[in-house]
Amino acid sequence: MVSWLDLLSGGTTPLDFYTKHVPLGDESVEYVCVDISYRAPSNYLALFADGHQRGWETTPISGSLAYREFAKSVDLFSTAILLEAAVIQSCSVELPGPDPFANEPHGGFYSRLMDEPHIQVAGTKNCYDFLRGIFTFDWRPSDHLYRLIPKNGMSHSVLALIESLFLGTRALPGIWLPSQIPSWPGFDDLTFAGYLAPNEVQALSEIIEDFNTVADEEDDDLFPLLVDRVQRAAGSELGLITLHGGL
Repeated sequence: MVSWLDLLSGGTTPLDFYTKHVPLGDESVEYVCVDISYRAPSNYLALFADGHQRGWETTPISGSLAYREFAKSVDLFSTAILLEAAVIQSCSVELPGPDPFANEPHGGFYSRLMDEPHIQVAGTKNCYDFLRGIFTFDWRPSDHLYRLIPKNGMSHSVLALIESLFLGTRALPGIWLPSQIPSWPGFDDLTFAGYLAPNEVQALSEIIEDFNTVADEEDDDLFPLLVDRVQRAAGSELGLITLHGGL
């Protein structure tokens, strides 16, 4: 994250960042991202002054004048492509041990990234269906988002974990932020949906199987894949990040 903030502050060039953090190369990045400026206003960077902080909340940042100024001056689609490539190639790791979902479900299509480094993931097609048993989806056409309204019976701490990983309540520097939270995108563009620190992944791993009944009711055949990735990431003391449109 320090290197990414260095790019946004003008301390390194997009090409140097790309060369260092996307070592396997990426045609989309080379075509779109290396010849433009990512320089952010100082008042925007001040919102992310702690480069080692484990999570930034979306609401105070998305509502700030500094974010609106930055969003007008920088192509946020390009920042997402560049940071996604760096996260995949420089921050991802292979989970240890055999992969029980290497070839299933759906022939293993959602179990690994399509492109290098082909790491293990918990992919889905349009949405994680088990979420429909926890939230009411309210379509907001003007925002191109589904506003997710929690149903009764879920504790605040559990909701916070789910929302932080999937529903846009956490920010990253230089990345587009939803106007409504918690929410799920109603578009196909690449963006970052959320993330959890290792201690939070551990907490989620301890309760995620509590959603088995909900997942069954929503016919979520990919939920066991998600459970596996969460629990094995917790066992390796890893964090998790959700990329929308990044499979």
